[in-house]
Amino acid sequence: MYYWWYSLRYLEGKMMERKYKMLIVVTTYNQLATTRKVMEHLQELDHDILVIDDGSTDGTPEYLAQIKVEAHCKGEHKGRVDSWEWAYQYFKCAKEYTNIVLVSPGECLI
Repeated sequence: MYYWWYSLRYLEGKMMERKYKMLIVVTTYNQLATTRKVMEHLQELDHDILVIDDGSTDGTPEYLAQIKVEAHCKGEHKGRVDSWEWAYQYFKCAKEYTNIVLVSPGECLI
């Protein structure tokens, strides 16, 4: 049921053993309900979270502003691959991270 969550918890444990710093990137597009559930779980972790909203019109950008998470809200829908590319560029520029994990709420089992 929460396969992705347990996998992330396992990865977190392995990374903490080695003192790695992980960036968790959530990409979303018009998935407000699912994004809320995913964010509830991810905020329990002790890692930085970046949310990339791909031009949602369902209230996702407003929700992200309420929970005070680092978010990049694109003005128009350009697709998941564009969001992943943006995340990768962010990761490359932020030198403090050693690993990146991409999460797409629409593909998570909740």
